[in-house]
Amino acid sequence: MPDPRKVDWPLPPSTEEELEPFGGEALQIAAEEIRHALRGVGAEASEAFVDMLARTLEASPSPEDSVRAIERLVATPDSAAEFVQLSLQLPEAFSRLFVLLGHSRPLANHLVRGGWREFMGLSVEELAQPVTKEQIINRGRERLAQGVEVLAALRLTHRDFATRVLYHERALQFPLEAVTAEISALADGALQVACEYAKGEIARRRALPAGGDFRFCVIAFGKLGARELNYASDIDLSFVFDGEPAQPQEGRGLSGPEFAVKIAEAMIPLIDQVTEDGNVFRVDTRLRPDGKKGRLARGLESTVQYYFSFGSTLERQALLKARPCAGDLELGETMFARLTPWIYRKYLTVGEINEIKGLKRQIEQRAEAGQDTFRDLKHGFGGIRDIEFVTQFLQLLNGGRLPALRVRDTLGALKALAQNGVLRRAESDELAQAYRFLRGIEHRLQLWEGLQTYRVPDSRTDIERVARCLGYAPQQTADLEARRAAGQSRAVLSPGRAMINDLKAHTLR
Repeated sequence: MPDPRKVDWPLPPSTEEELEPFGGEALQIAAEEIRHALRGVGAEASEAFVDMLARTLEASPSPEDSVRAIERLVATPDSAAEFVQLSLQLPEAFSRLFVLLGHSRPLANHLVRGGWREFMGLSVEELAQPVTKEQIINRGRERLAQGVEVLAALRLTHRDFATRVLYHERALQFPLEAVTAEISALADGALQVACEYAKGEIARRRALPAGGDFRFCVIAFGKLGARELNYASDIDLSFVFDGEPAQPQEGRGLSGPEFAVKIAEAMIPLIDQVTEDGNVFRVDTRLRPDGKKGRLARGLESTVQYYFSFGSTLERQALLKARPCAGDLELGETMFARLTPWIYRKYLTVGEINEIKGLKRQIEQRAEAGQDTFRDLKHGFGGIRDIEFVTQFLQLLNGGRLPALRVRDTLGALKALAQNGVLRRAESDELAQAYRFLRGIEHRLQLWEGLQTYRVPDSRTDIERVARCLGYAPQQTADLEARRAAGQSRAVLSPGRAMINDLKAHTLR
């Protein structure tokens, strides 16, 4: 094979010049390897494909990663012939695929391993449809009915639709709240399929007959509860049940508490376990009553009694965003109807306000310990958590007397706070703008490697890649870096810190 560094790749001169900072030589090498892999598809088709690839390079935020993914995709003769034929028939579909390959390495791996067939086969109209919980449930059930192993069925379904969400966010410019609602639907749907599977398998193994009055519900907290999940979030869950399952005629069955705990124990690895296809989401159950010491699943009456008798201000804050997300949703709604008077009290005591301020100080101290807090999107001064703290505690302070403030998601709550006179419109708009901007960068960082990271990179090359993922033109990249370095995107949060330090000033009299 000739030295690929000496092979002339037909790139327009302007494109070669623009790609130089992205690793132009590496692209040349990868292109020749692609040419070599396509030797079985015919010279004419091969040249047409490479020419199309060259014209598409600039559209990717990471041309080298996109090309390397294509190189892997065409590595076998069968897939190469099929992929090249489809790409030449559907050049716009190829362009969409190529761009996504440069946004996320985990999703690129999924597309390379076969997900490209479904993605490229979708019409523009199909691609434009929002991702829903029902789609995830139906696809998961369909795969299980086809005999696909449950872990694979859940993970492949997740990645099929996560790819669509990424397309919606970057190509169709869906707003933040629509994107996070779709990511949350990925989790809701997977949890519903996992719940049905776990419950059915346990009942089958223990020969539990149909019937009984047993009900089981999955409760989502945090970002999933508020339907504002990000691509690499943990999902915070608890489990509540009521009633008893029917018992077998022979042998020992299961009590309601035993059945509920077994379902929860079986569900968690279905979502959380890492396989060759990755996981669906990481699961965290520490927000359940009594935290890590508490029972994994708790009865309805016991749960309500726990919060009224022992619930802390911080648990009240956690329940602001919580909702039933899988299983028997009616059971979950019954629980929240009974808890609402406890969550939204008319007044907070001085001790409760001090507890809030103390927790905020602890978070700030941890964030500042040895870190450049202006690069920490979540924990640093004026970061995502600052905005969420301000919003949630203004809801706690005023939600008892103003039901309109009982909104789970941050952006919706900021709007409600302004509409009801708790925040000035300018404050609400500034906080919402900062939140959208920070969450957008967070998405770009987490998608790249599929890691739960909140830190803006230090290197110029990585910052430029993030900027391109955000849609910045090359000449705007320096501006993005300057905004991060100077903390200008967070200056609007100074009023937010003042709110936390003097919460009474923002309580309606």
